[in-house]
Amino acid sequence: MSVPTVVHHNKLSEIYDKATVQVPRYEALLKKFEERYGTKKPDLLIRSPGRVNVIGEHIDYCFFSVLPMAVEADIIMAIQLTDEPVIEVANTNPDFPATKFDLPKDGSPVDIDATKSDWVNYFRCGLVVGQDYLKKNNYPCTKGIKVLIDGNVPTGSGLSSSAAFVVCSTLCTLLANGYTDVSKKLLTQLSTVCEQHVGVNSGGMDQSASIWGLKDHALFVSFLPDLNVVEFGFPETNPKLEFVIANSLVVSNKQETGPVNYNLRVVEVTLGALLMAKKLNLTIKPDGNLQAGTFRGVVDAYFANDKTPYGQDIEDSRKKLDKMIELVDELITQKDGYTTEQIASELEMSVDELKTKFMTKYPVRYEVLKLYRRAYHVFTEAKRVLDFLSLLQNPPADSQKLIADLGNLMNQSQDSQRDYFNNSLPQLDEICSIARENGAAGARITGAGFGGSTVLLTPANKSQQVIDALKKDYYKKHYPKITDEELADALLVSKPGSGTTIIDNLSLE
Repeated sequence: MSVPTVVHHNKLSEIYDKATVQVPRYEALLKKFEERYGTKKPDLLIRSPGRVNVIGEHIDYCFFSVLPMAVEADIIMAIQLTDEPVIEVANTNPDFPATKFDLPKDGSPVDIDATKSDWVNYFRCGLVVGQDYLKKNNYPCTKGIKVLIDGNVPTGSGLSSSAAFVVCSTLCTLLANGYTDVSKKLLTQLSTVCEQHVGVNSGGMDQSASIWGLKDHALFVSFLPDLNVVEFGFPETNPKLEFVIANSLVVSNKQETGPVNYNLRVVEVTLGALLMAKKLNLTIKPDGNLQAGTFRGVVDAYFANDKTPYGQDIEDSRKKLDKMIELVDELITQKDGYTTEQIASELEMSVDELKTKFMTKYPVRYEVLKLYRRAYHVFTEAKRVLDFLSLLQNPPADSQKLIADLGNLMNQSQDSQRDYFNNSLPQLDEICSIARENGAAGARITGAGFGGSTVLLTPANKSQQVIDALKKDYYKKHYPKITDEELADALLVSKPGSGTTIIDNLSLE
């Protein structure tokens, strides 16, 4: 069986749905590249897209499957290689100042100061991860890199600009140093750990969607027993299905808010898994972001003697998740949350031991650890993903019923994020409410939440009505000075786009 490698294209029409719209952008990038680095043709030209997650939020780092798709918005890197061990990183956007730094002469990794919100740190992440892999495989890491970056994935929008960035920087590092046949699986594995170097304990969904994206297809991404990506199209419906992406314009910075948002959720789901395993007398694999165990590990251990492993059959897996949801209610007794002392006692650990093991590398802040709410969301969301996939694989004959059923699952996901995972905000709730009232079948946060964007499943004949209502009742209300250009960036109808691409001998004709 062949290993899928990162795709190569030489025409924008092979990458984008509306290639002509992209031509001026690429022309401007190459012109600025020549002005800055003195050469018209880059040695390497690569791009990686953002993503929208259709359903399956905050469960990738619990090792449950998710349903994302790539979008057309992307990060592009034009790269010149040199024999001088210097890295120069610049951006077409003047708001992001250029930086130049030397590669350490002793071969040690470049320094990343995770306490500083420095945009170039995301390039350093890919450099560190890529060089580490190259050295372990006896590749020299001596090439200097001059890179000019252009991005149109809005920062902090929940469309995963950071994942697209680190995928590009990791790929750039590998290609620059002679590692040319980069498999999609390897690039996913390497780039998934990138953001941990800037203090964000991320999962692998964003990188998977960015790398494996395929035009007009969504992706069913599984992480165990190994990374597996299945591409599938949406059933034909009348009217057609569309996805409207609405950016709340509340910026979500995972790095800066991690201690009370993203990283805290990782700690809570880890402790929730350990608590369930303890009460069920199970031994679970010490995996996951904190290398201590996951909710998926609880499922696998609980059903270890079952003839059908979890994930092998959709119907069977749904039943297994129903059982887990029952066990969450039964086992996690402190429904309003556990103090540090309470969970340490439950796990038969000292408070100091608990803090050292789970809260030191990625510091967190909290009053109580809401283990019940997090567990309930994770298991019900994992089941909603399988319910959604089952509908796509076996759609009802009635298009209206299919649209309504898919939308209902997305609405349940949003309600769970609001009430159990607590990663919604009033602005996000408001967008979802307005969209549903004006014809969207389903509306939910996409991405980490705490700001960022929503994805709205909309019959094509209702999309404009939804967009007009959001302009009037959300954007003009909260941002009365918003321009038409800003509105166009905040509200768009998206189709599934192509994944990470190496662009060879680009033709702009």
